[in-house]
Amino acid sequence: MMPNDDEIVVRFRWTAEELVEGTKWHFRHGTRRFFRAALYALGLIFCLAGSFFLYQDELFLGTMVFTVGLYFLLARDVLKSWFIRRRFRTRPDQNADIEWRMSAERIRIAAPHRAADIEWPAFNKIVQTPTGFLFYSLPQLFHWLPRHGFANDHDFARLSQLAEERAAQFLKIAWCHKLPIEL
Repeated sequence: MMPNDDEIVVRFRWTAEELVEGTKWHFRHGTRRFFRAALYALGLIFCLAGSFFLYQDELFLGTMVFTVGLYFLLARDVLKSWFIRRRFRTRPDQNADIEWRMSAERIRIAAPHRAADIEWPAFNKIVQTPTGFLFYSLPQLFHWLPRHGFANDHDFARLSQLAEERAAQFLKIAWCHKLPIEL
């Protein structure tokens, strides 16, 4: 199906990497900055306390506390990605070719064995990130549209403008010194 001149077309293959990327942005958007910072501070405190216990020759306690700190600092994101990839292997939509067509009136979604014709109000929130868009139909249910699925950066910018006009709630997340911030 050929796109109209006013349609924005997004085509991509739904892979585990796409789900990991979308989930990463969902977590960064959905979790308050204070709580994200608190998790990392907690990890640092545990690492410091574990080091102190190790210095005091409390090997078992020091190792356990230090390991918990490392989990909060490093392993949590790695393990979350691993679990997402592992569960993705059982999904029937794995590696499916997805196509979204958006105009000012409608959103059309095509995937193997299913299609949808949706109006903009079906999504209560749209979040733009540097690497794509999160379309929320429910607070914890999102659809991920990766930036590389757009034909060009102009279409990515057009969708940003269209989503800002049509969505009930529209947010942008940008990078600031390698930390995501909401604009």
